[in-house]
Amino acid sequence: MEFGLLKSQVKSKFVLESLCKILPTRDRLSERGIDIDTQCPLCDEEVETPVHALRDCRIASEVLSIAHLALVPLASQYSSVQAWLPDRFRHLSKESFSILLMLLWAIWRNRNSQVWDEVSQSAAVIVPITLGWWEEFRSAHVSSHAPRQPILQKWKKPSAGFVKLNVDASFNLASRRAGLGGVFRDSQGVKEACSRHLVPLIVESDCLNIVQALHSNSLDNSVLGYLIGDLRQLLLTAFAASLIHVRRSANGVAHILARDAGVNHPAFEFLSVAPPFVEAAISFDCTIN
Repeated sequence: MEFGLLKSQVKSKFVLESLCKILPTRDRLSERGIDIDTQCPLCDEEVETPVHALRDCRIASEVLSIAHLALVPLASQYSSVQAWLPDRFRHLSKESFSILLMLLWAIWRNRNSQVWDEVSQSAAVIVPITLGWWEEFRSAHVSSHAPRQPILQKWKKPSAGFVKLNVDASFNLASRRAGLGGVFRDSQGVKEACSRHLVPLIVESDCLNIVQALHSNSLDNSVLGYLIGDLRQLLLTAFAASLIHVRRSANGVAHILARDAGVNHPAFEFLSVAPPFVEAAISFDCTIN
């Protein structure tokens, strides 16, 4: 075993259990004398060994494929986690390997959810949620000894002939009300965009999970699956509008509108003139283009 891989950013009891051959998969429970069905609880196609549960099961394989961490021929020859993970450690960057460990943990968590609650998620749901956790984990573990300059992504006006829609949502815990905000702009500004057909359209959002889910071609079996499907269809009917993830700093106007809508506006409103409370944010966007 290569203990160097334990220096990855993701350190957990789960990783140690995987490497030390004590992950409680069904084949190992059976070996210990427990009377149990050894078939995989998710795919029911093969005996559940550690390498099957984390790599070869259909859902696990789809997770690694969507995350662009699918197997290469060299890696697929390893029949145990103890041989496969050190190989991945040698061939992946430090960040990619850390993401792999977090995805494997999510795969195992999904497996346990099926075993104990008879509820599991599709790979298309697991990947964006886990990558969101990874971003939060990485942000929380930035070394305090190395000052980091915040990344300020600027809003960019679309090319001539295009319209850009920035969108955001909010939820007010006190009133238990949600708010939606959006702003259409072309290369000339808000008023000009509202006076013309809103195509071809570019949609920008700072919600990474939603953007990744909408870009996935996999069937979404989660409770939000129907909503994701409707949103995909809307993007197609809008002359195949493009969807892009941006940072919050490039989505400021929509963020302010969504926050205000969740507090002050009980009904949907379409405004052809920007309200005063977002004029400063719009002017800021204009000064950096």
